[in-house]
Amino acid sequence: MKTKKKSTKAIIVSFSDLFKILSTISMVITIIVSFLMILVSVVLPPLIKNIDIKNGVVTYENTKIEMFVDTNYVLNIKVGDETKLSIQLDESSAIEAVQFINNLTTNKLIGFLETIFILAIVELILLTIIYNKSRKLFKQMRIEKTPFTKESHHLIKSIASLLLSIFIIDIISKFALSHITDYPITVNFSFSDLIFILAIFFLAYIFKYGNRLENKEG
Repeated sequence: MKTKKKSTKAIIVSFSDLFKILSTISMVITIIVSFLMILVSVVLPPLIKNIDIKNGVVTYENTKIEMFVDTNYVLNIKVGDETKLSIQLDESSAIEAVQFINNLTTNKLIGFLETIFILAIVELILLTIIYNKSRKLFKQMRIEKTPFTKESHHLIKSIASLLLSIFIIDIISKFALSHITDYPITVNFSFSDLIFILAIFFLAYIFKYGNRLENKEG
């Protein structure tokens, strides 16, 4: 019995240390990426304003970059008269690529990139908070005699809520990007991710119920 308790404690300690490392790494990455994205979002619009995008042709000073899909569903990117990249697509992807190329303008490109940057920063911040709360959870479980505490319940519920926020942001972002670019982006989501999030909410309920039982017995 003591051996089992020691091994369980060792696992909790390991997870606590792991999430402490992940939390620190995520925080550093978030700070660096946020700084770079803010810098790019400031520098990029004036640069892109000097770029003319029309009917799949990007013109910058004396350089022309042309994007088009041929009859064999191959996406070609030409710089000047030379084809730099060719990508074989299936029929549906080719139709979507043509729609995207034809709808693309300078302002839409700026809006698209800025939205991507903002969403990436928000999701990185949320992930950092999740790692930090996970670290606190395992630290709490390591200190307390029982894992079924009010603090543990609130932390698990908070983690589930943050994961659900990321899930919802991913769906909303696709609608937003579709609206910005006037391009029909397919909005789909993983049921397995949703089930995982619901399972964490259920786990929070179990911890709450366990805490209630222990309080009654106490």
